[in-house]
Amino acid sequence: MVNLNWRPFTFKEMAFFESVVEDSPDWQTVELNGKALSNFIGEWQSIGEWRIWDIEGELAGITFHIETAPSNGKPWLGTMLVKNSMRGKGAAHSMIHSLSQELKDKGSSVLFTGIPIAQNTWAEFLSRCGFEQFKIETSEEGTYLILIRPL
Repeated sequence: MVNLNWRPFTFKEMAFFESVVEDSPDWQTVELNGKALSNFIGEWQSIGEWRIWDIEGELAGITFHIETAPSNGKPWLGTMLVKNSMRGKGAAHSMIHSLSQELKDKGSSVLFTGIPIAQNTWAEFLSRCGFEQFKIETSEEGTYLILIRPL
């Protein structure tokens, strides 16, 4: 495990957020879908928490999660972006582990996430981080693979 810290995201760190988005073209296409990043952040800010993570003082990634989703009352991981130079070094796994432990300590038994069904690399990554396939949902926006991480 790495020495990991987090703090609430502020717009002072927008340049870092923009840089990890640049290194994540699939996320940019799927999630932003032409929207300005600041508008996207603002849309979600009122229902969940954006966090910026660092490892030993070096910015490592950004997450967004909801502790009590309107859809099922459970915690959901909505976004995880990791700095390119930190990928493959345990940063993402550590962020998910830390968030999962925090939610478990608050009484949650599972963490949900959803991804477009066609995003195979996202599914593989999340599986390596302890998520398991739960179900497939179809909506107006598309077909999504819903995953859970038992806590």
